[in-house]
Amino acid sequence: VAKALAGAGLADRALEAAEEAARATERIEYPWQRARVLVGVAKALASAGLADRALEAVEEAARATERIKDPRQRAETLVSVAGVLVGVGLVDRALEAAEEAARATERIKDPRQRAETLVSVAGVLVGVGLVDRALEAAEEAARAAERIKAPGAPWERAEALVGVAKALAGAGLVDRALEVAGRIKDTQKRAQALADIAKTLVKAGAVGKSLEIAKTISVPGPRGRGQSAAIKALVRKGSSDAAAEALRAEFAWARGIARRQDAADYCAALAAACVDAADLLADSADAEPAEHDRWLGLARSSLARSWLYGAPVWNRFDVLLRVAPDLATRLVEERLLADPEPSPGAESRSGSEPRPSSELSSDPGPEGPGGGTPSSR
Repeated sequence: VAKALAGAGLADRALEAAEEAARATERIEYPWQRARVLVGVAKALASAGLADRALEAVEEAARATERIKDPRQRAETLVSVAGVLVGVGLVDRALEAAEEAARATERIKDPRQRAETLVSVAGVLVGVGLVDRALEAAEEAARAAERIKAPGAPWERAEALVGVAKALAGAGLVDRALEVAGRIKDTQKRAQALADIAKTLVKAGAVGKSLEIAKTISVPGPRGRGQSAAIKALVRKGSSDAAAEALRAEFAWARGIARRQDAADYCAALAAACVDAADLLADSADAEPAEHDRWLGLARSSLARSWLYGAPVWNRFDVLLRVAPDLATRLVEERLLADPEPSPGAESRSGSEPRPSSELSSDPGPEGPGGGTPSSR
């Protein structure tokens, strides 16, 4: 509640709610639970701009962690404490908490839990600018992951290594991150790690490198996430032509996807990214209206391609409403006219999908269904 009030700009109300939550923690018996709630209170206070009060709450949380006996719970709570301290500008104090968390991980016996916690520690160390220390934590996490022997070990090991790769990428250690990703044997998990690396690079401003990595991903879902992030970043930085070129390259790649359903989902995901790109341009004072319309047209083209691969028109209907509202409205009207009073068996009879055949050709072209305006023709 306090965080929501802070987000709405009601700092005084947020303070009241946070203080009430802090008082309630006095009745919490277990130190771990009390510390976690106090961290939440501190985050809410920091969001409201009340740094001094946030510091009081996080210091109380730190004192509560001293009574936590379970090393994993202690380490995770200290990581959260460090994150709040970074947020209020107390980097030295955050470093102390991160180092204490790292020491606590040494007592965690389960390799999977140790790996996961060390990844969190590495993330905090990156936040305070200690890249070398973050690298040590990430590499220790990778070693712990390799020791996972429990049932389901291959999946758990891969999951842990995905987190390590992401942490290394966040520290700017891209080559090390790629090396860790290459050690993941599961194809899906390896693709997920590469997508996380690509998205992390986008956040760091290395969009070109992000595109390079995304192009190496062979699994449609993760590749789509990586490419979508890079395409939107290019639009955000004013490189709309380069973004459109990258999008068209993905259209070509989609033609080689073995399963039509995967190709349909991939093109639908690209359509959503195009709408996001159009929204970025709409919010930009420097963007020309024609560029906004261009990306809506590319969204239509992406969506049409997903239909050609067999996607129902109701998939990503939110995108269709944005890029061709007239067509979307007509489809709904046709569905209602076809079955105005649903009966118990109506759902099974409505299995046939309306196909906007008059709006859709074998080649969607650059505009897709509905033409070159935000609504359909």
